Amino acid sequence: HRDLHSFPTRRSSDLPPEPGSTIQLSPPARGMLRTVSWHKSDAVPGYLEMSWDTTAWVEYAGAFQKRRGLLFNPLLSLLAWRLAHAAVDQPLVNSTIFAEQHWLYDHVNLGFTVQAGPNLTVVVVREAEKLDQGAFVSKLTDLQHRAMRNSLRPEETCGATIGFSSMARWPITRHVPVLLPNTAIMIAHAAASLQNACMGATYDHRVLNGADAVNLLRSMTLTPVPASPES
Repeated sequence: HRDLHSFPTRRSSDLPPEPGSTIQLSPPARGMLRTVSWHKSDAVPGYLEMSWDTTAWVEYAGAFQKRRGLLFNPLLSLLAWRLAHAAVDQPLVNSTIFAEQHWLYDHVNLGFTVQAGPNLTVVVVREAEKLDQGAFVSKLTDLQHRAMRNSLRPEETCGATIGFSSMARWPITRHVPVLLPNTAIMIAHAAASLQNACMGATYDHRVLNGADAVNLLRSMTLTPVPASPES
């Protein structure tokens, strides 16, 4: 006979308030749990947004699509490319806090959220700062397609140093995303109302201040320079 008092007991506060059963988390759900837990326990998030005129970017993306013979509009991919290169000019946004010091990453690994069926996945374009527009759009498109087929390699879903999220397809006109682990900023792209749209940023206030985030948003929404035919 074992002493019942030798068994650990669970406090009532450790249990859900009503009867039920557990369901195992899928791998994407476990990844999202880790992301949200880091956002809550480590980062000190702030959020800001600005309105921008999308006309020039829409025209630019349309011309890029026509020139490349693409089947889809590459606007989001081109904005993400701009983010990756803006991070080179503003290296603090491509950093985190480690041991009470700034940790500046050697490369820009851009995390891009993809809704693949019921799962929200983050695909990662590694060393994105080395890619021109065409190579970046091709790489991100390939990652998105394979996310839909659930055929991504582990290294293609981890290691993001900066993030981009869009809910324009639904269409959502404003959203506040959580930060990916060990990143300082996540750009929030939303649907346009007529020619104006909201561009937001969730940022880690331990790393960046509001002016840093505003400068990044401004650099992203600047009128794009027409690309050369070979770019």
